Amino acid sequence: MLTTLRIENLAVIAECDIEFNSGFTVLTGETGAGKSIVIDAISLLMGHSGDEGLIRTGADAAVVEGAFFLPDPTPELAALMEDSNELIVYRRISRGKPAITRINGQAIPLKQLRQVMKSVVGITGQHDQLALFGAEYQLRLIDQFANAWGIETILTEYKANFREWTDVTARYNSLVSSEGQLAQKIDFLQFQIDDISQHQLKDDEEETLNGIKKDLNHRTLVVTQLKEALSALNQLTTVSHRYITALKKVVPVLDQFNGLLEAANDMQLMAEDHSDQLERYRQATANLDQMDVDAVEARLDILFKLKTKYKALDLHSLLHQLEVMKAERDELLQFESTSTRLEAQRETLLTRLHELATAIHEIRERAGAHISESVSKKLEELGFNQADFKVQLDLDLSRLTATGATVAEMQIAPNPGEDRKALGKVASGGELSRIMLAVNSVFFELNPTPTLIFDEVDAGVGGLTALRIGELLKLTSKSAQVFCITHLPQIAQNGDHHLLIEKQVREGQTFTVVTSLASTDRTDELRRMVGGDAVVAKVARG
Repeated sequence: MLTTLRIENLAVIAECDIEFNSGFTVLTGETGAGKSIVIDAISLLMGHSGDEGLIRTGADAAVVEGAFFLPDPTPELAALMEDSNELIVYRRISRGKPAITRINGQAIPLKQLRQVMKSVVGITGQHDQLALFGAEYQLRLIDQFANAWGIETILTEYKANFREWTDVTARYNSLVSSEGQLAQKIDFLQFQIDDISQHQLKDDEEETLNGIKKDLNHRTLVVTQLKEALSALNQLTTVSHRYITALKKVVPVLDQFNGLLEAANDMQLMAEDHSDQLERYRQATANLDQMDVDAVEARLDILFKLKTKYKALDLHSLLHQLEVMKAERDELLQFESTSTRLEAQRETLLTRLHELATAIHEIRERAGAHISESVSKKLEELGFNQADFKVQLDLDLSRLTATGATVAEMQIAPNPGEDRKALGKVASGGELSRIMLAVNSVFFELNPTPTLIFDEVDAGVGGLTALRIGELLKLTSKSAQVFCITHLPQIAQNGDHHLLIEKQVREGQTFTVVTSLASTDRTDELRRMVGGDAVVAKVARG
């Protein structure tokens, strides 16, 4: 559960420290007072993206920090909590600087924060109610229920097969569609292959030619200086030989010259080694005299034009293109065998996809039956007397998608004697709020989350229905910490705790203040929500 929330410079909240309790907490206040900012702060702790627009005017950064008490954390969270039951999430958004995200003092990526917080906090808002109309959203919701029946493993295999089937089908269709122009395509590929192959390219040829070009440009200098160097070394070797011969005659008489003799021998060996290296290079480059700079330039020009023509970055890429062209040509030349192979592969994959899609659909039907029964019971508690709610699932193997072949539609007949229709065609705003609350209540029972937040789920309802929504939220809070932003006293009166969000203007600046209400203050706030003293007095007069 969420135990404390600290907010600094977030929108109109300058500074705020809130302590929370277990059970059912309601947040009320006038429209525009800043109730949604508290939810925005909790959303940041869940990993929602934040930008500089959230920072309070005049401040450099906004900070949100929340502490959660989690007696049974997931393994991923336990690794971050280090043998503690407290999870502290910290977010800081600064102007012109990278945002900071930490869990228990450890910096983590925002993506990881989103992943681990899924099991800690669940938020339901008006956006979710609108999304409930969509078939894809409904199917994702059903699949979350279906995890209890092992749908995830089969879905993973299905998706891998679907990707492979899509790829093979695309290749097969491309091959079949080109059958009418097969000869022209083969001729064009052969022309390209011949155009490149005739030049007998080598992978490292361009680098070699550039090296030769450089050597040719400095040929005169190289040849002249090599001769000079070799001549000098020959003279050095001759003088060195005379020097060593003289020392050899002196050493028997004066042995202190042994060191000089050894050094002289080393010098002679080094000179001979230098001479050998220069001679080898001179011989290796002797054929440069037979080459023409223009010929090298002409060859480099051919390489440049080929790379430009086939949009290749370098010679290696061009040669790779050549191999691809040959492979495509060979495949086209073997059209019949290739198309037969691809068609057989496609049919095998399709058969397996049908098997997996059918297995997935059967699991979804089990989950759908559970959802239909459970949501119907919740709807009855929320004032839908004898409403007929059903998750309609149909299998259409002719329309495979990346998630299977199930067509999902949540249907309802709000009143007895009416035919079931899609939610979007039947449900009013108030009915949709109750349906969404019923669906989420069933979902949270199947996948418990320590903290649940309902953001204005009372849209379009009132009277006895609102009272029943409040009672359901109260009942839900027996197994989870529940927060609800509401404008209805029927819901607010069910709260175990009551937070009042108020907007104040001081010295020309706007501030939002959060106050925990005691019993007397709470009565006054409920009175305000009904309509104030004047309305209460008018009702009393009859």
